[in-house]
Amino acid sequence: MSDTFTAPATLRMDSALAIEAQGIAAIAQGARRFDLSALTDLDSSAVAVLLSWRRAAQARAVAIEYLGATPSLLQLAELYGVTTLAFGPGAAAPAAHDHHHHH
Repeated sequence: MSDTFTAPATLRMDSALAIEAQGIAAIAQGARRFDLSALTDLDSSAVAVLLSWRRAAQARAVAIEYLGATPSLLQLAELYGVTTLAFGPGAAAPAAHDHHHHH
């Protein structure tokens, strides 16, 4: 078993439960890295799944890492204010601090 779980290209409401279960099973089997680079077709349920995987890892006292998150995924996480929860501190786009100058 590889220590990397590769997320599918599509993670939407209708597939979220199945993919969430796959990820949790992967964590149980020793997956520590989640390759999200293929994930481009997504909705808000993708963020929920990432948070669920994070909780599953914490419940097993292991650390998992999300790699290759696409801009659309990061934007969605930011929209829900869960960037740090999902990706850890420092994952937010560096440009986030510039918002104040544009008002």
